[in-house]
Amino acid sequence: MWTLIESIPRDNLDGWYRWLTGLAIGLPILGAVLGGLWGWGAFTVSNRIGNLQSAEMLTIQTRLNNEVKKHAGRRLSKEQHDEIAAAVRREPPIRVTVAFDGNDPEASVFAADLISSFEGGGAVVNPQPSAVFIAQMPVSGLLLEASQGFDATKIESAISSAASVGKSESLKNFPAHSRADIYLYVGHKPQAL
Repeated sequence: MWTLIESIPRDNLDGWYRWLTGLAIGLPILGAVLGGLWGWGAFTVSNRIGNLQSAEMLTIQTRLNNEVKKHAGRRLSKEQHDEIAAAVRREPPIRVTVAFDGNDPEASVFAADLISSFEGGGAVVNPQPSAVFIAQMPVSGLLLEASQGFDATKIESAISSAASVGKSESLKNFPAHSRADIYLYVGHKPQAL
């Protein structure tokens, strides 16, 4: 029976064996080198993608934190609470009326913080959770008015460290104003904060 191998002259067969042996050794080495290059490239690209994703996640987290801060309610820190209470303690016993919109949860919580600070300083506080006077007032911010002859500069300065305070002539229209040394109106959170 005739075979292809028998038809090849013996000298040519030795050359073929050498080539096949070289290929059998060389191909795995070439595969290993190419695989290494491929793996290094994949690792480099993956590392770069990971770095870009981390940077993007950091940017998104920063934006999210800024949005949360922008929409979070106003609160007094322990230091701000202590500063307001200390300023109230420096004055003779004072009467404070704190008016706020009882329908606004954020304003109510911030007013409760301020009331707690005033009471912590020994003031007599009259809270007024009412929206009755909202039509006469700006709907946002914090307004402070002191009765004639009462110097509220230190207290106003302590409150200003926690939130911006405005003054309004319309506070004189409030009935409770005449019975209090300080009248404080806590409105809605201003958009700029």
